[in-house]
Amino acid sequence: MLKIRNAIPEDRNQIEMLTRLLVSERKESFDEKRFEWGLLRRLFDPLQRQGTFVAEIENNSDEAKELIGMIFSELRVDPFGNSEGHIKEIYLRPKHRTDENLEALLNAVIEQLKKMDFQVIKVNLKPDDEQSSKIYRLLNLKEKYSVLELRLD
Repeated sequence: MLKIRNAIPEDRNQIEMLTRLLVSERKESFDEKRFEWGLLRRLFDPLQRQGTFVAEIENNSDEAKELIGMIFSELRVDPFGNSEGHIKEIYLRPKHRTDENLEALLNAVIEQLKKMDFQVIKVNLKPDDEQSSKIYRLLNLKEKYSVLELRLD
C-alpha cells in the first residue's frame, strides 16, 4: 500500500538516491552542493517542509520503509499575504510510475496547500512527459504560460 507523507530528515539518503535516479534519467549530472542546500532548506524551513512529500510502500514489518517517489514544492507568501505553491519536481521510480501513484502525490500536495489557504498552485510542465500532462488535465490545472531556457554553460 502506498503512503504519502511529509519528508523528514531521516529520509535524506533515500531522497538522494531518488534524486540521482531522476537526474540520470534526464541525462544530467548530480550536483552534490545544490542537492544538500536544497534538501536542507526543504526539510528544515518551517514553510518549505509543508510542500515536500515522499511516497513509500507500507509493509507490515518493522523494516525500513522504501521510498518510491517524491514531490518538491516551493511555497511563497508575499508581503501582501498572497500565497502560491509551485510544484517544482515530481519523481516516481519507473516500476511505480502509474497514474494512480502520480495522482496520489499531486493530491497530497494540493490538499496540504488547501489546508494552508494557498490561493494558487503552479506546476512545471515538461513537454515530453505525457503521463504528467494527463494527470494535470485530470486535476483541472490550466496552462498559463510557457518558460523557455537558454543554458550558458
